Amino acid sequence: MISPVLAAAFFFAAPLPVDEWMPFEPQVVASAGGQYGVAWEGSFRGTRFTYFERGEGFERGEGFERGEGFERGEGVPPIAGERGEARTRPRAEDRVIARGEFEQAPYRSVVSDTGLGFAALERYAGLGYGHSLTTFDAAGRVVTDRRLDQLFEPAELEALLHTVSSIWWLEDAWIDEAAGELIVFGGGKVFAASFRADGLRVGDDATLVRGLTHGGEAGARQCLERLAPAGRAELRETYVALFGDAHELGTRLRAGYALAVLGDLRAAPLFEATAFPAADAVPPKADREYALGHLAPLLGEAALPRLRDALRGPAGELWWPTLMGLAAYGEAAVPTLCAMVREVGQAPDYRGGAAHALREVGSPSALPTLLDAVGDAEGYVANAALNAAIAIDEAGVAGRLAAWLDVETTQRGRLAGYFQEHRHPDAVAALERALARTQDDFERRQLAAALAFQRGE
Repeated sequence: MISPVLAAAFFFAAPLPVDEWMPFEPQVVASAGGQYGVAWEGSFRGTRFTYFERGEGFERGEGFERGEGFERGEGVPPIAGERGEARTRPRAEDRVIARGEFEQAPYRSVVSDTGLGFAALERYAGLGYGHSLTTFDAAGRVVTDRRLDQLFEPAELEALLHTVSSIWWLEDAWIDEAAGELIVFGGGKVFAASFRADGLRVGDDATLVRGLTHGGEAGARQCLERLAPAGRAELRETYVALFGDAHELGTRLRAGYALAVLGDLRAAPLFEATAFPAADAVPPKADREYALGHLAPLLGEAALPRLRDALRGPAGELWWPTLMGLAAYGEAAVPTLCAMVREVGQAPDYRGGAAHALREVGSPSALPTLLDAVGDAEGYVANAALNAAIAIDEAGVAGRLAAWLDVETTQRGRLAGYFQEHRHPDAVAALERALARTQDDFERRQLAAALAFQRGE
């Protein structure tokens, strides 16, 4: 699993973001219905797998309980056992179908629900530097196997996110049981890899449309994510069917959003109940995140005060999706977000988070509030406001930022960094005055570097 170190690296714009990994642990991954599973044991250097079918006593649809992160594809999750304890191998009553070895640890696995076999996606702790997409048949034999440079052209590879350990491209995957194909989303492409014969094709719009009805719940959710923003009026009846009570909440929410894009607001009560649940009816975290991030077309501006109130206090696990839910309103959310930035006395996460959301909106109308907040006593709020203002109008804010050099702020180093890249007539004198006042060695180096840039040295 990627660590918070990576997020920190992005924040400071390191040339090559750092990431770190926990040791690979034994785990079992189940098919959607739970009838089949694959167990993995080993290390980064290689693993042993056991492909099995659940034994007597299994009732179709019972399945296994998925580990946290499964729905979002965040690594290969453990599967909980009968008493909620992590399972790392088949039970005695399960029927082993095949055993074998694989020369790397999988980052993620997907298992067929009809006995086609299973797939291993990417190399754990080294995405992009091993087998990127591998399907195994029911006998445990490799069928289709591709490395990353066989999936993407050199220019496409260069555009992907590179970190110290990995090349990040993988988004989602599901199995089209009837077609006998693994469908993989990533790097702006759709791939279809066969379980029956060595073969890989690049998917298209028809692959997404087919996934709505042939991909099970996982495939429907993933395809809805990609089709819904475009509306697609010809798919209305399919969306209506997927919104039906027979489907999982995550599928219903995405179908409801697709309908809302088409002007059909029948899903509004479901979104409201999911985003702002009663204390005794809290939905799964992933579903609540989705609802919070997609309220705009369903509940309109009436939801803005509730989203604002949900952010009060220190950041919780729903902090970011709630902020993005506000940002999704675009210009309509700017007055609310600006008021949040100005609300002195609230938690820094609340005020600084509002500045982050304003950066996502990108509206010039937020600049006065953001530039005023550069002098805020809370360093996190000031930094978030400064970065948001620069992102919205990078060159146009230079004059206002030069003026802040004459004021004691927590952002002198960041301001100096800005003036190492942007020239302004007022900057030289302001930097000289700031350098004369500053005792901090780091800030002095930054200010000196900015002065040299301004003078063309």
